[in-house]
Amino acid sequence: MKKSIIIFSIFFLGSNLLAQDSLFVKQDSLFVNKHGNIMLPQKGDIGIGISADPFLYYFGNMFNGTSSNNLNLSNQTFYFRYNLSSNEALRIAFSVNTSNNVANFYVIDDAARLSNPLSNQQVQDRETTASHFYQGRVGYERFRGYKRLRGFYGADLGYSYQKSNVKREYGNQMNALNPSPTTHWGNLSDRPLENNNGSINTISVGVFTGIEYYFAPKICVGTELGLLYGQSWGSQSYTKNEKMVLTQYTIYNTALSPGNSGYSIKTAFPYAYGSLYLMFHF
Repeated sequence: MKKSIIIFSIFFLGSNLLAQDSLFVKQDSLFVNKHGNIMLPQKGDIGIGISADPFLYYFGNMFNGTSSNNLNLSNQTFYFRYNLSSNEALRIAFSVNTSNNVANFYVIDDAARLSNPLSNQQVQDRETTASHFYQGRVGYERFRGYKRLRGFYGADLGYSYQKSNVKREYGNQMNALNPSPTTHWGNLSDRPLENNNGSINTISVGVFTGIEYYFAPKICVGTELGLLYGQSWGSQSYTKNEKMVLTQYTIYNTALSPGNSGYSIKTAFPYAYGSLYLMFHF
């Protein structure tokens, strides 16, 4: 019941903000600079944005003398906006962070060493670590302001998915003659094949507000904050192992967690577009 009231309150606040036309002050959408260029986006314009946070960290570290300073653009979020009019827009934000890392290790070939105790032949063990994270938000926003400065407010829905696992492959095979083969991680009689952490899904709803300043025709810098409610749930996590039971080779699974769930309510800064962002309209 408590969570239902929270969700209803967020939806009610968002719909109230979007419905209050009487509070909306019409933007001077044809405001032009001294060269006659229209400064603000118009109906049909598409905006593409990037987070300015990496640039802020980079220039900030330049002045405080950080020796390992570098411009890290690897975790950017993509921002898009479609202007329904000069005063309202649909917006999308999404990010992808996926990786697959493979580490190979040489170990002694047990079979060759059994035939020849002086053998230095080697085989390879392999560990593969995979991580996947996808997040997207879709929303509606309205603008009000004067000349180069615009405030905005709106509401959106979001979804995220994340999953990770670790797999191992061994060069020395496990069998009745070699129940504890040599591996990079030691001589193991019970060897992990996979550690699957399961997946986590999150659905969220939020309301936001912010401000933008147009320092060039249809190019702005902005910031925003919001109130966010999220509901998450996870799938089962497990490990897969191999071992010898007397002379029988066996693979078995062990459940680690049946999957967790929970919810959160928070004021979010940065919200979806980063603590500071740049937006270009075409």
